[in-house]
Parts: sequence; structure tokens; C-alpha cells
Amino acid sequence: EMGNNKLLIGASFKKEDMDIYGTILSAKQYANYSRDTYSVYAAYDWAMTDTDNLSINMRETFAKNCSADYKTTVDQSNDAKNLNKFTPEVQYIKKINDDSSVYAKVGKSFRLPELTRIYGSSVILPSEELKPEQGTHYEAGYKLNSGNAAWRLALYKYEIKDSIGSTGSASAGNLRYFNADSKSYGLELTCDVQHNENLSSSYGVAISNPKMKSANDVFEKYGSRLQLNASVNYQKDKFGSSLMANYLGKRFDNDVDGHPGLKVKPALYTDFHATYAPEKNHKFFFHVNNIFDREDITTDTAPLDDRLGYISVGRNFM
Repeated sequence: EMGNNKLLIGASFKKEDMDIYGTILSAKQYANYSRDTYSVYAAYDWAMTDTDNLSINMRETFAKNCSADYKTTVDQSNDAKNLNKFTPEVQYIKKINDDSSVYAKVGKSFRLPELTRIYGSSVILPSEELKPEQGTHYEAGYKLNSGNAAWRLALYKYEIKDSIGSTGSASAGNLRYFNADSKSYGLELTCDVQHNENLSSSYGVAISNPKMKSANDVFEKYGSRLQLNASVNYQKDKFGSSLMANYLGKRFDNDVDGHPGLKVKPALYTDFHATYAPEKNHKFFFHVNNIFDREDITTDTAPLDDRLGYISVGRNFM
């Protein structure tokens, strides 16, 4: 910390190894794949004036020592390229008064595909040409504290080059991942309310227009275009509880040939969580997931009659 300014620096490292033994659907069986990913980053929070704040974030990500060591008669090769990517982000916050402020930010994003999506695993076919996702993101918003409620309104837009989608199905033995550009813009409104010392609640609505480029170079509907969420929380002395619900509507996905625009039924995810702490070092908890025992589609690939897809686990508790 330097007065009202703050500087953060850091680094991260991740080593990945994957061994495949006799993957039936993969052309390159009995292989070892590895990749080292590390990054260095810095963030500077600059209090320009009493009402103006500027945050600058920078990250450099490296993928090194990528290798594919095939144990079969297939020729040795290294299709996973070493690469690096710089992802900056700048955010400006303007304080209007003690209860309200506006902000705007722009930044870059970068995400490497998982090794299983590149080289295949089990029922996933290899896609060794698969590229990382690279995005540009914009957001502007308004925050207001009014009485016992905290409001936040945000407008956003993003464009992602080489977004990762899927084609085929596990049951047909031709599930494969591919790159296709995607984009979206939308609006989010959230409200957190503190009703009294013990009871609080949160509400949110998001309306967006996500699209993915199809094989014929046209952007089609993809993902969820409507999201509603709510939670009610109660805390008193040693007891606490939360009831949460998240609704995803106007959903679209890829069809079996990888073309976006396929309608998918809405999903409703629900949870209940309760805790009791008789003393500082002891806590009992009870959690229920999928309260209404719904069968909701959860994966990027929507199941049809002739396909294998994933649905939510039925009602369960811990």
C-alpha cells in the first residue's frame, strides 16, 4: 500500500499430465500428454481523487513444455504449440456521493482448452487443432445504496475469438470440440436487501443475446438468454440457513452436427443449506440440492432421443 494506492503482484503455476490407456474411440491410444501453464500478474489500484479511482490489471500467461508422447506406432509429434498471451484490464470508478457510483471497464480474456478436449479421452475424439479462447469484454454500470437495499445495474458486451463448442455425441462415438467465434451483449440488475438483523434476500435478472458462429459463417442463438435468481438468508445466534433458486430460460445449444440454434428446455436449479454451530470450533450442516427433483440439461450438448447427454442429479442431500 502506498497511501490510498495499492499494488498487487503475483505468479501462478499449473502442471498437467494425462495418460490414456486404450481409449477405444481415439486414433492415438496409449499416450501421455502434458502441459505446464504459468502466469505473472500485477494490479495497481490508483486513487486519483477523492471521487475517482482507476484500476489497472495485467497478466501474462504462458503454456510451455506441451508434449504428446504416443506409445503406439503413430508417428511422434507435438501438435500442442507453446504460446503466451497478454490480458490487460482497466476499470474506472466515479463516486457520485456516499451512496452511489458509476463504473466502466474493458479487458481481455484468455482460456486454454483442457487436454481431454485437445487429445480426446474415453468417448471424446481428438481435436489437436483446437485453439485457446481469446475475448474482449466491455462493461459499464451503476451502483446505488438506498435504505436497506443495494442495487446494481450493469450493461455488458463481449466478443470471443475461437470460442469452444462441441459437435457429435458420446453415444454415436463422434463427440468432438471445435472453435467458433461467439459474442453477446446484455443487461443485469441485482438487488440485495437487509430486511432486519437476521433476515436478508437477494434478487437478480439478466437478459442477454449470446450467439455463436455456425459452420456457414452466420451467428446463431446459443446459450441462455434469460436468467433469474433469488435467495433468502436467515442468521440468528448459532443457526443459519439459505434457500436459493436459479432459473435459466430461452436456452439454445448446438445440434448433433454442431450447428447452434437448437432449443433447449429451461432449467431451474435449487438448493437449501442450514448450519448450526453450538460453539466456535464445531458446526453441523444440512444441505439439499435439486429440491424439486428436476431433470435439467446441464452440459453444452443437449440430449435428444438418439444422443447421450448429461442431466442434473436428482434430489440429493448431505
